[in-house]
Amino acid sequence: AALSPEQRDARALDAWLRDEAGVKKAEWQEVVRGCIEEEGYTTVAELAELERGEADAIVAAAAASGVKPLAAGKKVSKALAEALERAANDGGTWPAVSDGDVHVTVAADDGEDETKAGGGPDADAFLLGNRFRVSREAASPHGTAHSVFVGEDTDDDVRSGDRSVVVKLFDLRRTPDRAAFDNNKAAYKLIRQYCDQDGPGCPLERLIVRRVNTLENVEHPHTPTPPTTPPTTPVHAMVFEKGGRDLLVALDKDFQAFRNMLFVKQVLFDVATALTHLHAAGIVHGDVKPHNVVSFRPDPESATVIWKLCDLDCARVADSGTVSPAVTPIYAAPERLRAGGDRIKARTSQDVWSFGMLVAHVMLRRPPFASDVDARKELASDDATAAAAVGRLVKSVRAKSGAVARLLEDKLLLVTPEARSSMSDVLLQRTFVDDSSRTQQQEAVGAAFGEISAKLDDIRDDTSTIREDVAAIRMRLESVAQS
Repeated sequence: AALSPEQRDARALDAWLRDEAGVKKAEWQEVVRGCIEEEGYTTVAELAELERGEADAIVAAAAASGVKPLAAGKKVSKALAEALERAANDGGTWPAVSDGDVHVTVAADDGEDETKAGGGPDADAFLLGNRFRVSREAASPHGTAHSVFVGEDTDDDVRSGDRSVVVKLFDLRRTPDRAAFDNNKAAYKLIRQYCDQDGPGCPLERLIVRRVNTLENVEHPHTPTPPTTPPTTPVHAMVFEKGGRDLLVALDKDFQAFRNMLFVKQVLFDVATALTHLHAAGIVHGDVKPHNVVSFRPDPESATVIWKLCDLDCARVADSGTVSPAVTPIYAAPERLRAGGDRIKARTSQDVWSFGMLVAHVMLRRPPFASDVDARKELASDDATAAAAVGRLVKSVRAKSGAVARLLEDKLLLVTPEARSSMSDVLLQRTFVDDSSRTQQQEAVGAAFGEISAKLDDIRDDTSTIREDVAAIRMRLESVAQS
């Protein structure tokens, strides 16, 4: 259900082609043409055992069939040719595509087509630390301050469902990278100590993205290097569990879900709970924003989704460490924006403000300010200007929910840091739902989807029967015509 229509079509087409593995190479063009024309698929997955020269013919056949996503052709043809060339180098056979590994053709904003990779064999993959196979696929669609890639855990003791990982590389030549690595390491040590004291079921184990491994002084060829340095450069690396969409992407892609206030409150409840316990562990996150909240499905068979905080690059020990110089102005507290070059103490109240801005973003389904420049202009000048900006923001939220607007106004978005509530106090408000409400709602949603799925199966069966009847009638008509 998490796949896009294009991905579902591509996966189905790929499965159909693999079922027809006995088809001769020369017949692949007709196979694809027939699949597109008769089955109605609109995308082409990676194709096995194709000769490179057939790529143009396949695209031309698809375009001739009136398939819109393939109409431009050139980019798809190039992608197929490159895939086939890699296959030839590997002995002429393209490996079977595993679950979720598809190349999808989608319409680009400029009207042309582009092919996006969703996994699959990577000729540039590199084994990091003799365990993690790291690709060149970026793990974040937004860009990050570090090199972050999708990878796979090759350890035989790891369950197949837990093999997908995210690998963050820290270039030891850069001072910010070294600092970020140390921040992560210190924060996860405090989280471990907190969870050991809290016992089984510690919320931080559930609501902070799990660190799988830490590697120091390893070589990785993907790290950008100046021409004068060797092709591989020593790096530190941290490996994390891989989730689904981050909150920023989800707000854009899952628009309908965020029209459901219960769903919205469940998302915010997870983030608030994570921050509450992070603060209890003595840690200031330092960069709370939708980009750093990631969805996870603990049980693939369940409809339950939880949202975890990630990216502890800017984390600091509360009330002792100074704040990170890196800041995202749209979500940063006014005192951080006003500090300029002066370092100020890291306070939990700064996370409280950032959480308030995240809440406003989720409620309005747009950033609280149009740009970082606007945020600085409104918040960094003086208290009166900042308070006026907050007032306008709260007014916009009030049109969506009076309770959430009051939370922003009374607890979260107060210009004076000391006036803001603690995250534990925020959780005590009746603004958010608890896990029991979540379970009941998601069980109901799961049951509804189950009923819809059953009805769709019935419709497919009826459609199949109708097609068989039509085929039989057509044969009888042809027999009558011949006689």
